[in-house]
Amino acid sequence: MVKYVNREYCPEQGLYRAEDRQFEDMCQGKLEQLTGAKLNRFPEYDHVDFYAERDGRIVALVEVRNRSISHSQYPDIFFPMYKYEHCMALSAVYQ
Repeated sequence: MVKYVNREYCPEQGLYRAEDRQFEDMCQGKLEQLTGAKLNRFPEYDHVDFYAERDGRIVALVEVRNRSISHSQYPDIFFPMYKYEHCMALSAVYQ
């Protein structure tokens, strides 16, 4: 097995664990319920997880982050620059 930043690569599951996918699915349902937008999943291994669509328009890009610590322990999160740059490039295309 190959280590990937605190995760193990398992050929049967891919880079992401089943629990990660379940957490993303739960967030997808809750965000759809709260916002009224339809969240569509990007292909696996893409830079972001979902794009939100409402009235035939893309209204948001969504990256689900799952902390293993309390949300109040630190006020900040880390978001990789390459993901930010990818989101900005996508937003320019879909404006």
